[in-house]
Amino acid sequence: MSDGVIIYSSQAEPLAAHLSPLRPLRLMRRHGPLIVQFAQREVLERHHGAALGVVWNIINPLLSLAVYTFVFGVVMGVAWPQQPGSPHAATPFALILFCGQTIFHVFAESVNRAPTLVTSRRSFVRKVVFPLEILSISAVLSTLVYLVVSVALIVLASFVFTGHVSSALWAFPLVMVPLYLLSLGLSWLLSSLGVFLTDIRNIVSVATGLLMFCSAVFYPVERIPADFRFLVEYNPLTILVESGRRTLLWSQTPDWPALGAVTVLSLLTAQVGFAFFSKSKRGMADVV
Repeated sequence: MSDGVIIYSSQAEPLAAHLSPLRPLRLMRRHGPLIVQFAQREVLERHHGAALGVVWNIINPLLSLAVYTFVFGVVMGVAWPQQPGSPHAATPFALILFCGQTIFHVFAESVNRAPTLVTSRRSFVRKVVFPLEILSISAVLSTLVYLVVSVALIVLASFVFTGHVSSALWAFPLVMVPLYLLSLGLSWLLSSLGVFLTDIRNIVSVATGLLMFCSAVFYPVERIPADFRFLVEYNPLTILVESGRRTLLWSQTPDWPALGAVTVLSLLTAQVGFAFFSKSKRGMADVV
């Protein structure tokens, strides 16, 4: 019997093991403080070197709302059709646009950041004990700062322009749940692909810009010709944008069946994205 060297290596887990819905929940519970720490770092790094630092998280949405109000309200005088069933006076076009842009911004910020999440943290990839999955969670969670500031501005501006505050504000967090699940799932998927496909960053940037124009951010769905309306109506982001406007501006609850369908889709996206990332991270150290 000849002597030899026996090398033991951990066997890759089957894909079914990564598809367990309890697995990402355990990860978040186990690494909660670390996730918060990295989310704070994401917020700080976003304006690293700027004199005002994190204050830009307040200035940016405030300037956006001011510019939209001046350009679309004062210069162009654009009006959005009165929302049927809304008890409020006509809402300024600039405020409706800003509301849609705020919701889409959460999605766009998450997916545009995703392709470089892992490659920009090369030192963590080589650490066996570091849970790379939390990078996407922290990046998506960091968008909450912009969202909270923007929603506060929307509620305040709505009161100033219409004299009312939406009575359906309580439903807005229910709209954000599928939005964040969808953003997280795509972030896991794209951050993994970004390691192996360097061009994915440019593709995502272009796709996000095109998707914004297909999500009813700048126009009401009713303005689209009937033959092409289904392309926008069945876009999950359109449903989320419209539901956000209904709850923040028009004292209306979301379209519950449509929101429920988007929530199921978002849950599936998050689970598939997590499984894909977990399955592929074993090969990241060889590439990064």
